[in-house]
Amino acid sequence: MANRRAMPRESLVAAAAAALAPFADAAGDSASALTALFDFVRPCNPDGIDGSSTRYTAVIELLEVNPARASEVRRHMMLLLEGQRLVGFFANSGILPDTGFFTEFYRILSDRVLPEVPDPDDLRGVLRQVLHQRGDWIWFSALPVDLSRRFWHLIAYETADDDSITPAIVGQVLEAMLILGYRMGGTDVEGEFGRLGPEFKGDAGCFRELTCATQRYVDTRRAHLLDSSVKPLDSAEVQVLIDHCQSVIERARRVAGGGGARYECPAFVHDPAQCADLAPARGLGALARCLGC
Repeated sequence: MANRRAMPRESLVAAAAAALAPFADAAGDSASALTALFDFVRPCNPDGIDGSSTRYTAVIELLEVNPARASEVRRHMMLLLEGQRLVGFFANSGILPDTGFFTEFYRILSDRVLPEVPDPDDLRGVLRQVLHQRGDWIWFSALPVDLSRRFWHLIAYETADDDSITPAIVGQVLEAMLILGYRMGGTDVEGEFGRLGPEFKGDAGCFRELTCATQRYVDTRRAHLLDSSVKPLDSAEVQVLIDHCQSVIERARRVAGGGGARYECPAFVHDPAQCADLAPARGLGALARCLGC
């Protein structure tokens, strides 16, 4: 679209409406409609974020004042989520694989030469289709959180009582929670953290209890999906245990970083940006908050 940086307000609203037009076709492809929407939001400069927030705001404001149009987008988004495999996205995104350095290096290298064909039935494949340019993660991550909350509030509105869609999505979120919960519970606290000092050995129980609490929470949520008279457990216990496990990992990282040659630092607390155990904790907490109880 020509000269989007200097686009007048009227033209911006018209362009946002055009970007939302594919959602009006109930039989249309949901992933293609979403791709067209974010092609509009994408900044002119692929290495920058200029104008993307303004265009995203224009889209959200149109949806907020036009319930019928918001309902069209909501329908496509929910159908898209219902028809995808979500577990891998929720359980593995942002978590480093347990392969060795050279194995992962050659995997990345081969992916650059022969890129993996996106799986249309997996949410990660759909996201590669929607955010299909190499620098998309830069501007997408820079979008204000408040805008994303407004957008997803519109999507979530009036879907909680949709018995035909919501259980399918919630069921996969619960499965992802279990994967992350057992991944946290499998942390060898005595072995990994014990090298940093005896005070860490007492924290092993918290990691195992997190797995048990997650299982109890998921069991009651699944029962509630089958019988609405069954009251699900509150996620407060899971959240408290997640916070404690995160604090243990952060404390271990500080001890390992300041211990010099006296300590053999566990691999997953060595690099804060690539912590293999903090990522599951954060992901589990995010999913518990997502379910809203």
